[in-house]
Amino acid sequence: MPLVYVIDKAARLVTVQYDSNPEFVEFERTMDAVFKDSNYEPGFSILLDRSLVDEPPSTNYIKSAVGFLKEHETKLNCLAIVTRNMATYGMERMAQILADGIDVDLQVFTDMEKAKQWLQSELNSDKSKLR
Repeated sequence: MPLVYVIDKAARLVTVQYDSNPEFVEFERTMDAVFKDSNYEPGFSILLDRSLVDEPPSTNYIKSAVGFLKEHETKLNCLAIVTRNMATYGMERMAQILADGIDVDLQVFTDMEKAKQWLQSELNSDKSKLR
């Protein structure tokens, strides 16, 4: 199974762990399961951890995933993608560019701690806007 998710309700964070490149339909199923999970609340941040995957996603996968984010943007706050592979980093940067017109902040990282720090700062920024 290439995708497994964990929801940290206290941190308002969903981590999706990839162990291989999934077909888009698996990404879609996984994210739908996240949204239906009783521990999930709209506005949680998403961390896509692709650090164990060596091959980049296809262009079609990227376009489909960005389309999915657009359709579900009201359920999301921000999304960080972590990869250690430069080819994957380039493809995910394409996703970041394609997602520029939707209401979900998306960033790509090669360092897990920097991704988590960014997600936390985005969450804190959203909290300050509510005051």
